[in-house]
Amino acid sequence: MLAACSPPLVAWCTGAACRWWLAWVLVLGVGLAVGGQVFGRLGTGSGLRDDAESVVVSDLLARAGGGGAGMTGLIDGRRAGDPAFRAAVDAAVQDLEATPGVARVTGPWVGGRPVPGLVAGDGRAVLVRVELETGLGGDGYDRAVAAVGERLRAVDAPRVLVGGEAPARTEFQEGARRDLQRGETLALPVMVLLLFFVFRGLVAALTPLLVAAVAVAGALLILLWVSHLADISAYSVNVVTMLGLGLAVDYSLLVISRFREERAVGFELAEAIERTLATAGRTVAFSGLTVAASRRP
Repeated sequence: MLAACSPPLVAWCTGAACRWWLAWVLVLGVGLAVGGQVFGRLGTGSGLRDDAESVVVSDLLARAGGGGAGMTGLIDGRRAGDPAFRAAVDAAVQDLEATPGVARVTGPWVGGRPVPGLVAGDGRAVLVRVELETGLGGDGYDRAVAAVGERLRAVDAPRVLVGGEAPARTEFQEGARRDLQRGETLALPVMVLLLFFVFRGLVAALTPLLVAAVAVAGALLILLWVSHLADISAYSVNVVTMLGLGLAVDYSLLVISRFREERAVGFELAEAIERTLATAGRTVAFSGLTVAASRRP
């Protein structure tokens, strides 16, 4: 097959350039096929190690305050004096106390007497306070929040609302993730148009997007591997996308502009590429290594 190709094409296909392109295609393909699994492994924590000083202090403060993240169930529409209703609420409290990940449950009655602040003045609504264990993260946290919410909503009442710090934090992260994804979807077409006007060519305009796609796909694979070792924040994917797109555009502008300058001077294609990689390429490599090595203090 190679014998039917022209000598330059044969040299390219058997050289380092071809191997680099194959590596890019491999990373892109595997990242698109497997990297998306990281969305199902995003946690609610900060992604820090359990023995990090900030995490240890946060856990100590949570224990001193009486527990971890909290959830509150509002059970409305039935009279608190109804024996059947009280029995249903007491059963829910007992079930919640036995739920994995739950540290403490405060029901609306203790010893048959109403707890101040947990029973409405008109007797038609009650509150159930649930505190989760400290140090929960990842799947354990999600399972505890889901189990508590499901059990509270199972109480026979006209209206049951579940809120509090734990579900609010989860819903906030989900909403932020959707908003950022929507923003990136809207920004991508605008970016393509701007790149087209800046580079004055379709191929050159699509080059940064190809670089970004490979970078993001590779980063998703790394995040997927890290997610098996530690809890990672839900914002990590947005940071990867932001850095991947931003740096790809910046570096492509630098490299392509320098390449065009070399061609305008009169250098042939191969020599222009060599001079571009020796100057702008070296700058991009150093900058990329600096970004990769940087970390949050």
